[in-house]
Amino acid sequence: MQVLERCRGVQNVDIEYEDIVEAARQSNLIKSPYYNILKRKYRPQLIIACIFMIFQQFDVRNLSLHDSHKHLMRDLLCTSAWNVSATLI
Repeated sequence: MQVLERCRGVQNVDIEYEDIVEAARQSNLIKSPYYNILKRKYRPQLIIACIFMIFQQFDVRNLSLHDSHKHLMRDLLCTSAWNVSATLI
């Protein structure tokens, strides 16, 4: 509670502290959070997160570093393909 008072700069942080305690209590009630994410209702979020990880490997910033050297570009594309396959696994 002292850390919260120091962060907010006020002494009246009881309501926020109780909210934090309640959220921590409710999070302890979840039995298996990693299994829950595989349920049907969370499938769109899971697919979008996986797509983001895959496309992150093809980020243009990685390619623009070596655009003047053809052999480096080839090596970089091979590395990107390897990163994508490792992400999928």
